[in-house]
Order: sequence, then C-alpha cells, then structure tokens
Amino acid sequence: MKINTSNLRRMAKVVLLMLLVLFVQQDYASAQGSKDTYNRMKTVYVLEQLSLDSDAEAKFLPIYRQYLGDKDALREKVKEETKGATDMEGLSDQEYEELINNHMAFKQRSLDLDKKFQLDLKTILSPKKIAELYSAEKDFILEMRKKMRKR
Repeated sequence: MKINTSNLRRMAKVVLLMLLVLFVQQDYASAQGSKDTYNRMKTVYVLEQLSLDSDAEAKFLPIYRQYLGDKDALREKVKEETKGATDMEGLSDQEYEELINNHMAFKQRSLDLDKKFQLDLKTILSPKKIAELYSAEKDFILEMRKKMRKR
C-alpha cells in the first residue's frame, strides 16, 4: 500500500499541533513557578469546588496527587521523545509513521491513566462528585488562561 506523502505530511503536522496543545497546560505551570506549584494550586481549587468531608478528602488527596504526578511524568516522557521533531521537512515516510504511532501511544497511555483514575475515584466519590471534579479541573484551566492573558 502506497501512502500519499502530502497527506502524511499534513497528518504529521496535525499530530505535532495536537502535541503542542497538550504542552500548553505545562506552560501554565511554568508561568506559575513550577509544575508542583501549579498542581498544588489546582488541587486547592478542586478541593474548594468539591466541598468534600474530611474523610473523603483524606482518601481523595493521595489518589489525585498520584494521578497528577503520573500525568506530568507522561508529559515529560513524551516531551523527551518528541524533542527535535518540530522540523517536519525532509522526514521519510517511516519517520512520519513513527511520529504518528508515538502520538497514538501517548494518547492511549493518557487514556489508560484517566480510566485508572476514574476507577479509583469510584471507590470514594459519587458519580456526581466525579463529574464535579472534571468540571472544576476545566474551570481551573480556564481561570489560568484568563490570568495568562492579563499578563
């Protein structure tokens, strides 16, 4: 099967663009001082939004911190793997294929982390609280974007 190189180049550019979007969140962390500071701010925000009782909060915090750490580690790994992959010209079809496969593998690992996190949450939070958590995370990111625009 012969692959059209112009379509493959467009697809590779889309893949790199998607990777760039994934790293935007990490850039916000850098702007706040560090990923740890960003994660602490995010955790505080989420806890305020969820209004958990002390027992649920004590069970939630280690799971959430582990999840955030695992996501950061995955992003760092992908960042290292894709270092220098911004110059798309002159790549062979095999190199484009490798970029695409690496991107899909990253998405799968990220999805696997999300699924594990949700399963862990189900043991301590109601479905409503889990939905509120996702909403709070989204709201936090929007708030961080607003702050970055004001700078």
